[in-house]
Amino acid sequence: MTELHADRYFDSDPVVRRHARALYDETRSLPIISPHGHVEAAILAENNAFSDPASLIVTPDHYILRMLYSQGVPLEWLGVAPIDGKPPNAEANPRRI
Repeated sequence: MTELHADRYFDSDPVVRRHARALYDETRSLPIISPHGHVEAAILAENNAFSDPASLIVTPDHYILRMLYSQGVPLEWLGVAPIDGKPPNAEANPRRI
């Protein structure tokens, strides 16, 4: 069985790799805080109430929408308005989403 090198994802330049390893070792146990999100940061920071999880997490997040669509969930079921300007499917209420 082949054993993979622990630094295989770091740059092959030894100097860069040494710095990358040091940075990784310093930060690997910290929580992931991603600046890329689709939830308003103020809602999370202020602990504001939100109307429903669908409008907070599913509908505004194009990654989640694409993932669900790729698994066969029609966009109309997710509350996405059709391109022809008609309103979204009436069945696409937050509880169903």
